[in-house]
Amino acid sequence: MPPSPVVRGGAVTTLATTDDTSRSADRLQQETGQGPASGVGSATGTVRVDALDGDCPWPEFGRRACQELELNSLLTHVVQLGDGVSVVLTGYARSRSAFLPEHEPVVALLGAVAAASVRGLDERRRADQLESALRTSRRIGAALGIIMATEDVDLDRAWDLLRRTSQHSNVTVADLAVRVVRHGPYASLEVLADAAVHDPSLRPW
Repeated sequence: MPPSPVVRGGAVTTLATTDDTSRSADRLQQETGQGPASGVGSATGTVRVDALDGDCPWPEFGRRACQELELNSLLTHVVQLGDGVSVVLTGYARSRSAFLPEHEPVVALLGAVAAASVRGLDERRRADQLESALRTSRRIGAALGIIMATEDVDLDRAWDLLRRTSQHSNVTVADLAVRVVRHGPYASLEVLADAAVHDPSLRPW
């Protein structure tokens, strides 16, 4: 029953579990502050626990997992991805000493696969964020160009108008830039003039 938590700066996020018992085990880790995904820090490697109610590195977690979930042993592997991110793959069993030394390379391999998947997801998310930032930057640049041409102001003044109009209209700079670009220079004048009613310093004339 292997859950796959990801630890980012101490915060644990479970990406996948195989059943309700595994999810309950993750919940116990959060409640007790103990368990395979708690306080991993820079730790890496494999830990095998043959008796959760016996010689367990996480005594409170082990006791409750045994009593409440009828889990008696576990095998866990931690992989460090850097930047405070760790991937923890843990298998639980209801019998004592269910995992043998020859199982350790298997869970290490599965942990490496899980880590590669998480790294791929992170890289995709960063790429999406970069692409979004580039799109936003281009739109803001285009909006500034429209404002400069329409209001006959320099770049600094155009940025000031866009920023302060954003604050007064409770619309983000990015969203306001989209409106300016989408509707053209006449609409941008209208937007700026509407905000200028409330703040005369925004009027370029």
